[in-house]
Amino acid sequence: MRLLSVSLMALGAMTCAVLPTSAISAEHAKNSSRSAPTAKGKQLYYFMVFSNAQPGAEEEFKRWYDDIHAPVMIESSDFVWSQRFEISPVQFGGGINPQFPKRQYVVIFAVETDNIEKVVADAEQRMHMPRNISSKSLDYRSLIGVTYMASGPKVTQKQARAMLDKETAAGRLPGRDVQGPPDVPADLPPPPAK
Repeated sequence: MRLLSVSLMALGAMTCAVLPTSAISAEHAKNSSRSAPTAKGKQLYYFMVFSNAQPGAEEEFKRWYDDIHAPVMIESSDFVWSQRFEISPVQFGGGINPQFPKRQYVVIFAVETDNIEKVVADAEQRMHMPRNISSKSLDYRSLIGVTYMASGPKVTQKQARAMLDKETAAGRLPGRDVQGPPDVPADLPPPPAK
């Protein structure tokens, strides 16, 4: 329980900074979540908690997280929703970055607020509520918690195609039919062997 509290207390320092709107193109800023508040007129944040279950306790962990812990965390304050994810067997670039140790689960909490410091403080207090019982199914040593602020636009596949067509027409992007190697940074690792 204490390790999770420490992770939550550190979140205030880990909140992601964003560029001021003046440093972003006018069109990008117009479509950005940062410049376009949520329906509630507040900034959108994603609070992500990465963790592992204790070996052999995965089902208990899932039930505890889904039915007790996450609901207690989001029942008040500016939390909007939460969802638990499990790591996919297929990873981009062939594997996990060695700087980021593998975690089996991530729970994403969406937060709409104009005071992220208060939300983090409220979450810290809810960690100590009697209803927020701890579970031996959680490997508390595996916890990593981070908070990110939405700063770029939310783009659908249809919008992405229109944006790419516009960039191609303006000559800033080759067409879909252009063949050959991409222009990538020299330090980008090669694709994994198949």
